[in-house]
Amino acid sequence: MRPLKHTFNNLLRIAKVIFLYLLSILLLSFIFSLIYSKYCICDPFQFSVDIIWGSPNVPEKVHRIAIFQKLIYEVFLVFLLGTFISQQLNPINPIEYSQYIAYNDKDNNYFFRYWALLSKNKFLFNVTARLVITTQEEINRGINRLSTLFEKQDTYDAIRGVRYFKIEGKDADDFTATINKNNKCVISLYIIGTSELGTTYASVKRFKPTDIKKGYEFVPIRRSEYEKQFNNLKEITSYKQSKPAERTSKEFIRYQHFDKLYKLDGSIDKDKDVLSKKQILSGQYIGPRQWILDLISWIESFVLSN
Repeated sequence: MRPLKHTFNNLLRIAKVIFLYLLSILLLSFIFSLIYSKYCICDPFQFSVDIIWGSPNVPEKVHRIAIFQKLIYEVFLVFLLGTFISQQLNPINPIEYSQYIAYNDKDNNYFFRYWALLSKNKFLFNVTARLVITTQEEINRGINRLSTLFEKQDTYDAIRGVRYFKIEGKDADDFTATINKNNKCVISLYIIGTSELGTTYASVKRFKPTDIKKGYEFVPIRRSEYEKQFNNLKEITSYKQSKPAERTSKEFIRYQHFDKLYKLDGSIDKDKDVLSKKQILSGQYIGPRQWILDLISWIESFVLSN
């Protein structure tokens, strides 16, 4: 799930810094051990490591060399810490996209799903979402502004959480006509916004016409929404759902639904990203796997405080 991806990327940043630190120490120690070996220092590599991390007895003949090695280490450490701090001050881009475009052919609506993955009371401000259809040749040309086949733009004062970029009415007709005439076109959704600290985040997701799922909609992530929405949904398979009880507790959220779809006609689709009504209401899997996914979503809901 996307919050786990962000957590993993942050941990990966830390792991890279630690790896770079250890590798650099190893290289620095090895280089100076070659120098110490020429001065007949016993176990020169261990001595070189001790200069950095320990307090060895330093013979007078290598005293200046040891000071120089320590100085190089201190300068490198300051540089590494500065790099690490600057990385942490610039968080990972919080904008995430679903991999599909959902097309409700009954209402003639297209939905692009995206996520401003921010915690409670954190927002992206002055946001622009711009949808563009163009050709790959035009993208490769790389001269000034793109010549577009279709374009739509929306602006928002502030956003966070899971959201939709919707195309409807005449825009949907024009979008469909453009796709039908250019089945190898590139569909791009650009989003740009600024955090409260003034950091600008920009992101783009490119789709192919084959990413459009006709006759589908996205599965809601909140239990109250998907129970209400699918209470009257007919489905080929038999499944009885009792009327949901009123809830006063914290909203239960399944973040794993972010990339999931359902078929408007209720028919069965074997695609792993297309859920049946039963899977939407009870979970995509049965047993421990589903329990783990729901537990992760429950933990993430406290972190993000949706």
